Amino acid sequence: MKNATYVEAARRGSHRWWRYLLGLVIILFAWLVVGTVASLLVAIAIGGQEGFAAFRQADYSTLGSVGSFLVIMAGFPCFLAGTCWLQYPCS
Repeated sequence: MKNATYVEAARRGSHRWWRYLLGLVIILFAWLVVGTVASLLVAIAIGGQEGFAAFRQADYSTLGSVGSFLVIMAGFPCFLAGTCWLQYPCS
């Protein structure tokens, strides 16, 4: 597919309501489900069993300030991937 301008892409007609709904579902799934799994894996990688317990209780103070930051931010790349997948599906 060639690079299209904004107006050319709008003329293609790919703006039905179900596409917006599907996009919202994909983004939310990537962020909430896949992102939660990624955060859990980071918590376990940093703290082991203590990291798992901290994740279950949502008390990241046992992981330290950097560990807490990494666990909290682990879901955002998944959100970005879900958003980018909508722009460039399967390519």
